Amino acid sequence: MPESPGVVRPGDADLGANKTNMVTSNGGEAGGNTTTTSATILGGLNVPHRCISQNRAKELVSTATNLLAGGRGILAVDEPPFRMEQRLGAVGVTNTPENRLAWRETMFKTPELGQYISGVILHEETLYQEIDGLPIPNFLREKAQIIPGIKVDGGVLENAGPDGEKSTAGLDSLQTRCEAFYNAGARFTKWRCVLEIKARTNGDGTSSYEMPSAWSLNNTAWLLARYAAISQAAGLVPIVEPEVIPDGTHGIEICAQATELALAATFAGLAKHGVLLEGCLLKPNMVTPGAAAPGKEGASNSGFKSASASEVAGLTLRTLSRTVPPALAGVVFLSGGQSEEDASKNLSKMNSTKTTRHPWTLTFSYGRAMQATALKKWGESSKPDEAQGILLARAKSHNAAALGRFGDDESKEQSSSESLFVSGYTY
Repeated sequence: MPESPGVVRPGDADLGANKTNMVTSNGGEAGGNTTTTSATILGGLNVPHRCISQNRAKELVSTATNLLAGGRGILAVDEPPFRMEQRLGAVGVTNTPENRLAWRETMFKTPELGQYISGVILHEETLYQEIDGLPIPNFLREKAQIIPGIKVDGGVLENAGPDGEKSTAGLDSLQTRCEAFYNAGARFTKWRCVLEIKARTNGDGTSSYEMPSAWSLNNTAWLLARYAAISQAAGLVPIVEPEVIPDGTHGIEICAQATELALAATFAGLAKHGVLLEGCLLKPNMVTPGAAAPGKEGASNSGFKSASASEVAGLTLRTLSRTVPPALAGVVFLSGGQSEEDASKNLSKMNSTKTTRHPWTLTFSYGRAMQATALKKWGESSKPDEAQGILLARAKSHNAAALGRFGDDESKEQSSSESLFVSGYTY
């Protein structure tokens, strides 16, 4: 019976490993050819551990290491055509396959981009297009020295849970697609799950906030774990993205609590499904106030800016230290609607203040916070080199942030402080 497109029942995160990785008496895995070790006894339960070959493990670790090297980060250009309608329309460009490719070609041909960007997350449409007669994965590797990756989830499913929670589609066809994407040249993947903080109005008119539900946490953990295991089996480094979206008026401590729950559930799921952490990346939200959070008393700043970079960095590092195993290859943050400048400032503060309690490489996997100003210039001008100059400046700024050095005049020269938040952001 095929797996559902990303929707599971509450509690499936607890049952998924045993249900999908049953070990047969001869040590093989029921229903597949994946080799497993002998079962490990944990608390009296038979918990099989998924294994990959030594060569496959080396390949995954090598790819993950290269994606994190030298403070470089990942450029996310995985927006589907319907989302590009909004992006291109905002700069006066018609959303056609030709124009989508033209914008992405402009980015990929930016001189020296590979010095600051290690990988690019593509949409499936882009993976199979060509630039100068070369398939785009080949162009990225050979001309830009950038590792190609691909978004493999099928997008957000609305009202999937019992209380209207969101889920993510695409698990049913994932194995076949991952094998095809590897053959097409991709070497890493990304899957996004969305978790929400819901506000409730109390009888006295005040607001209280509900953490992501048990169903949402279990569903997210199960989906990300199954995705990651399937991705690694195909030779692709998985980027797991459990995003607590910033919609709402909640304060930064509420976001910290929700993010801690999301990450704890995610890594419990990865462990149950035998995911090789050294060949896996985490793409979390930073811990920030809600995008509509009121400012502090006497202050004019609201939303993301109602918390300082020190507060964002401190609570994000605390959350990671409580939930993320040291074995993980690294962390590539999403920008989550922060401005280009704030995305750099907050990342830089984390890297300049982290200690031995935070052993991971902390870098970026930004979409809007990389592209926004450059795309605007590209839409206004017939000179692609002007947009490329802005994109390169953003890449340099985020690279400096990943090294804990953002803040000098050169890094901030072409940054924008405009919020990039989009309510209910789906893609």
